[in-house]
Amino acid sequence: RTNDFAQRFNYTQIFGPHAVQVTGTQNVIKRYGVNGSEFDKQAGKKVKETAISMEQAILYGKKAIGTASLGRTMDGLISQITTNVDSSTTTLTAGKVLDQLQAVYDLGGSVDRVVTGSKQKRVLSASNSSDLFIKQSESSTGQVIDQIISDFGNPTILLNRWCRVSDLF
Repeated sequence: RTNDFAQRFNYTQIFGPHAVQVTGTQNVIKRYGVNGSEFDKQAGKKVKETAISMEQAILYGKKAIGTASLGRTMDGLISQITTNVDSSTTTLTAGKVLDQLQAVYDLGGSVDRVVTGSKQKRVLSASNSSDLFIKQSESSTGQVIDQIISDFGNPTILLNRWCRVSDLF
């Protein structure tokens, strides 16, 4: 039996550098509603863009060695996760999630986060399963599931804007 983990590898992807350019005049002019300099504002935008690119690569990146003109790219979760994958399920249920938590546990893993897109988050939050623990606030209405309490761990559910609406990791 070969060790599947030993055969896996990934490339390092470099995000950036992203140049931030402002004129001296733009940098010293005080603008209404803007704290700090124009350079600080533009640098903040670039940091946010880089963070989004990193998050998307972590989820859906495709490994490539790169060329002289194109940098290397890393594999994301979608390519690296090969076990405990259920692509046959067309309808997400609390029971299916618990089945996957058990499968991960049985293979020696532990789950502390569930990352999902908007559609599957709504499905989980609308679940009336006795398998899910729901705390109801006295000052609000509706139901939001932020954590699954199970025999196989208590993962926090994270809604991720960059996760495809139908995916759940």
